[in-house]
This record gives sequence, structure tokens and C-alpha cells, in this order.
Amino acid sequence: MQKIFYNSSLPRSGATLLQNILAQNNDIYAPSMGALTEIIVSAKNEFLMNLQYQHPSQEQILKKAFTSFCKEGLKAYAANITNKPYYVDKNFSWGYFYDYLVQINNEAPKIIFMVRDLRDIFASFEKNYRNDFLKINSHIDWNELKNTTMEKRIVEWSTKPPLALNLERLKEIINWGNDSKMLFIKYEEFCISPESEIKRIYDFLKIPYFLHDFKSVKKTTIENDMLHFASHKIKSKVSVNETKAEEIIGKEACNWIYKNHLWYFKKFNYAIC
Repeated sequence: MQKIFYNSSLPRSGATLLQNILAQNNDIYAPSMGALTEIIVSAKNEFLMNLQYQHPSQEQILKKAFTSFCKEGLKAYAANITNKPYYVDKNFSWGYFYDYLVQINNEAPKIIFMVRDLRDIFASFEKNYRNDFLKINSHIDWNELKNTTMEKRIVEWSTKPPLALNLERLKEIINWGNDSKMLFIKYEEFCISPESEIKRIYDFLKIPYFLHDFKSVKKTTIENDMLHFASHKIKSKVSVNETKAEEIIGKEACNWIYKNHLWYFKKFNYAIC
């Protein structure tokens, strides 16, 4: 029976790299960012709208029918994409919908969550912004003086999707205690010791281990960089990741990020610069 797993990592935290490494295993299908989460959540929202028109006596029957619909839908979606025994769906939102997946499948989902020093995530956003000359004007409004400085862009990313949305959802995951039910991987530690970290993933997923090649990683996923406003190039060789946050966005911005997201730095044990 095919098993579905979930990659629910923060943006710019190595999720694409992980998918391509996992894809070296011929038993694993690890695609690019998909819309399966949105399909399931949209179905839930439509169902709840429909439920309000139903007689209360039908509520439990309809809820049971709907959860079965979602469960079989997840299975059919994965099975029609690949016949490989393991399917790892990548979407930033899966972690937030942990309890929803429990209700659908009547079992705990296996969710991998990659994180990274938040200063380096912001720096990666800024680096992509500067390197994206052909699209750069679409993010600036000179009349409203919107995103016209690095400081403004950092504030924007800290208050708007995709980063702010997923940080808020991560905070809720922690508030609800669901973080203890997921596997968190620090990008920096993965780059230092990829084999030990990938073994943690296999142990968590409870599937047979595969000997991966971390010195020659081929990119097999295709992301829509126009949609995500970012380059999804990956390292061909997993190596130590040296922080360049201060070099890119400066010490003052790094300190601002640290002070305004202190909960994150404490939770994942990232030190101040």
C-alpha cells in the first residue's frame, strides 16, 4: 500500500534540496510544491458551507462521509501521479493542518519540517530580490514608496505571505503542542551532517534506509519561480552552510529580525549574531 508523507518546511529553508535528495531513492516520489493542501482545505470549506443547510440529524453522517471522501481523495491523487510506494508531498501548510490530517486518515501523519536561521531566510529573500532584475519593478511602488528600501522589504516579508503566514502557522503548531509530533530538521545541521539527518528522516518515516549520494545531487523537481518570486536552484553537493546574513542585510537588520522573532530563535536554539 502506498504511503503519503508530508514536507512542510519554511520558505528558503532547504525543502527543495531535501525533495531532490529523497528522490534519489527509486521508491520515493518527491515532487515540487503542489496544491494538494489547497484542494483538501478548499473541499473542507465548501463542505462546511453546505453543512449549514443540512438538518442537524444528518451532521455526523455527512462528516463521516466527507472525511472518507478526503481520505480516498488523498490516496487517489498520489496513486495516479506515481506508483512508487512512498509519496512525499511538499507544501508549506501541511504542518498547520496536522489535526485535520489526523481526522481524515484516523492516524498521525508523518510531517517533516525544515527550519533555518531566520536571518538567513530574510537574507535569501533579499538576495533573490536583488538578483531578479527583470521582475524587480513589480515589487516596488515608487508612488506609494512601497518596498523601496531593504528595511521596508524586511518589514514587508515579516508581515505578509509567504514568510509571515508560515511563521504564524508555525507558532500555532507550537502553541497547540503539535511540534512534538513532527520531525524538525535544521538546515544548517543537515548541511553539516546530511547522512545522520537523512537517517533521522528514515527512522521517523519508518521506511527502509537508502544510501544517498550527497556529493552529486541532481535537480529533478521543477518549481514555478515566477509564482514564488525566488530561485529554486539547489546545491549539487551538500556542504557546510556559512551564514551570509550580515553581509547581505547588515547587522542592524539581523538584530531587528532576532528581537522581533525571539520565540523562533529560542525554540530552535539559534544564537544572536
